[in-house]
Amino acid sequence: MLSSIYRFIIPLLLFLGVSSSTTFAASEFRVDGEYWTPRLGGEVKNGTTLQPHQDLGLDRSALTSLKFSFKKENGPRYFIRYEAPSFSNSTALTHSLSLGGITHNAGDQVAAELNVKHWQLGIAEEKPCPSGKFSVIYSYHHNAVETTLQNAAQQRNSSERHSGDAVSIGFAWETQHARGLNYFAEATPLSIGRNASYQDYNLGIKSKIGKALTLTTGYRGEKLSAGQQSDSIGSRLHLRGWYVFLAAEQ
Repeated sequence: MLSSIYRFIIPLLLFLGVSSSTTFAASEFRVDGEYWTPRLGGEVKNGTTLQPHQDLGLDRSALTSLKFSFKKENGPRYFIRYEAPSFSNSTALTHSLSLGGITHNAGDQVAAELNVKHWQLGIAEEKPCPSGKFSVIYSYHHNAVETTLQNAAQQRNSSERHSGDAVSIGFAWETQHARGLNYFAEATPLSIGRNASYQDYNLGIKSKIGKALTLTTGYRGEKLSAGQQSDSIGSRLHLRGWYVFLAAEQ
């Protein structure tokens, strides 16, 4: 058990949890990776309401988030971020559920899966401030949520897919100490969209390890929706939990 965990975590820390920064002709390119195990909350609606955590036992997911960014000297930072958490569980239903027009009865043994895909393209306007750095972040989001139930005994499989697009404005602040601990806080409180929305918050600490490495740990939460055509249709999810990643710069 432990060896399988280590085989999973070590490649993440080495390949996905490493951030590198290289300067070319007064420009900076960064690749950031993050290892996160968020808890799942929310609901999936299509005439009826399905709660993934309570009804299907979908709880935690090991997640890596990748972010690529580019910044010219004295210019804004352009970035693209992608994350795709996946939750799965096998359980016996305690009550009947409808998904994709198919009803599964109480007592049925089902394999449940919920997959999220979130793309974010953004521009961060970074400005120095007396206590560090302050940023205003303008972003476009594409959210997609697919929920699937496989009922082998009854030979009935059903799925529901919701997607949508949104734009948002967020804010970030970070201390800029050359040595020791640096603190940061980020929040995206406002978004509007076509059948979708996105809000998040992120609080953490960065600590230098030698000259090239930075260890970051924090707590992050996301609230996203997709396919939200009315109060009775769409997926509305909450992801939240602790994360850690190792960053290297050169």
